[in-house]
Parts: sequence; C-alpha cells; structure tokens
Amino acid sequence: RAAQALTKAASNAETFDAVAAEYIEKRGGTWSDQHRLRIKRFLERDISPDIGALPMRSVVTSHLLPLLRRVEERGAHSIAALG
Repeated sequence: RAAQALTKAASNAETFDAVAAEYIEKRGGTWSDQHRLRIKRFLERDISPDIGALPMRSVVTSHLLPLLRRVEERGAHSIAALG
C-alpha cells in the first residue's frame, strides 16, 4: 500500500497541471503581473479541464492542437498563440 501511495503521489506530481504550475512558479517571477495572470487563466480555462490531470509524459500534439483551435475559433487569437 505504501508503494502504491508513493507511486500515485509521484504520478500526480508529473501531471500537466503540476508541471505547468511549477513552470509558472519558476519563470513567472520575470513576467508582469498581467502576463502571469493571462497565462494562468489560459491554462485554467482552456487547457487544464481537458489535459490537466494527464501525466506529462503522455501529452502529445494531438492533445494540444484541438484545444488551441477551440481557443482560435472563439476569436482569442493572441491567447491561442501563447500555447
């Protein structure tokens, strides 16, 4: 059971959401507050609901492209370009 709990904890730390949060934490200090908020909102609204819980190693282009196209279709071209 302990091994299963450790494996689950490790895999949760490697999800798309966890990696994105770590990236923002490490790199976001050099961004303006507005830019950091825009990135966070983009990820929370447009990306995370679909792939946030996936292990990062399993995320491929075929996951991302439809999400970015959906953002473009609603007219948010500058946000889609962030992805």
